[in-house]
Amino acid sequence: MAGNYLGRVLRQFKYLPEAFGTVWLLIYVLFKFKVVSLQLAQYRVDPYFFLFLDLITIPGYVWCSGQLVRRLLQNKFDFWTAGFGFGLLLTFVLPYAYLAFAGSTTFPLFVWLFLFVFVFFNLILVVYKFYSRCSKGRVERLAGSGGE
Repeated sequence: MAGNYLGRVLRQFKYLPEAFGTVWLLIYVLFKFKVVSLQLAQYRVDPYFFLFLDLITIPGYVWCSGQLVRRLLQNKFDFWTAGFGFGLLLTFVLPYAYLAFAGSTTFPLFVWLFLFVFVFFNLILVVYKFYSRCSKGRVERLAGSGGE
């Protein structure tokens, strides 16, 4: 009986994936902070400010990704879709941009390589997937409307 009620309540909650994503990212960020805080301090990066940036970007990241996925699944390719994509990229890159700026004088080469591979490769991958999805949607819409 209680399981049926809980299932009905959860189905009515429109933003359930965003809620689970937010909780998951909070756990991930706190775990990441616990693991890397001493290394960040060693390279003269304020670990608490990095944690702060990581935490304040979670709601924007989750909301933009949820809205972007919904709009792409509905084949909506307009200004708002691009805006959600830009917001997603901005909230992903912001903490790592601070990391690169604050540790720019003390980071060894392997840290710069890791940052480049992790941040910029993912950034390029997301932009490519978004662009290919938008192009595919335009081709499907043109084919469906008789090429007009």
